[in-house]
Amino acid sequence: MTHKISIREHRPEDVQALAKIYYNTVNQINIQHYTEEQVNAWTPALSLKAEGWGKKIPDPSPLLVLSEIKLLAFLSSN
Repeated sequence: MTHKISIREHRPEDVQALAKIYYNTVNQINIQHYTEEQVNAWTPALSLKAEGWGKKIPDPSPLLVLSEIKLLAFLSSN
């Protein structure tokens, strides 16, 4: 089964999904590249809360990569 891939600008309602991608990237995909201290600093237990993440969205807003069914990644020029 194939899914159409699209790219669009970030929207405020994407905040929780962005937080989950960031958290999982640091704690699962790339964890071998970071020290425990770095992981704890970048992704504390509260890092998945949307209200705090809304303040972390870079400017300019990131671009999102989506399939027809879910958000896959985000890209930022910062």
